[in-house]
Formats: sequence, structure tokens, C-alpha cells
Amino acid sequence: MKTVLLALICMASFNTKAQSSDSVVTSLIEAKIQIISDYLDKKEHSLQKISEAVAFFTELTGIASEADGKYYGQYHPSIKDKEAWANWVLLNKQYLFWDKEIKSIILYKKIKI
Repeated sequence: MKTVLLALICMASFNTKAQSSDSVVTSLIEAKIQIISDYLDKKEHSLQKISEAVAFFTELTGIASEADGKYYGQYHPSIKDKEAWANWVLLNKQYLFWDKEIKSIILYKKIKI
């Protein structure tokens, strides 16, 4: 009986950590997508925020922006960029986890051989 109770407590703890991890990932991705959307709607003018959002999605997804990368970064993401990144996130969101130690999103996907 104690073993079952301990297992249930561990599962509940793990489930809570997974949910909070998922919410961190979701909020980070939503914030970066919002920056791209605001730029495309001509509401965002901070070149630093735009460049950071483009770099974030390029690193996370491996999909480079159509914008030409200059010394100062990429400031002109396109609608195609936003759609490609959003589709990638939609297809891979179940494999994205927040790593507290390194404060980064981790893509964890098993490959069957």
C-alpha cells in the first residue's frame, strides 16, 4: 500500500513538473511569435527584439529566415518565415521541454531503428 501511495505521489509530482515545463515553453514561444506578428503588422520596431526572435526560431527549428543575415542580425522576417516556424512548433510541441538547469528549451525526440 505504501509503495502504491509513493508511486502516485511521484507521478503527481512528475505530472506537475511536466505541466509547468510545458507552460514555460508555450509562453516563450508565444511571446516570440507575437514579436514576429507585431513586426509583420508594423507594430514592433525594436530591431533587437526582432533579431532575437528570428535567432530564437532559427536555432529552435533549424529553419533559417528568408531575411538576409547581415552583421547586425536578421531584421526582416517574412510571413513565410512565421508560417514555417509556427508549423514546425505545431508538429514538434510534444517533444519540447524546458530545462531548468541550462534555462533553455530542449527538443527531445526518440528515433526508432
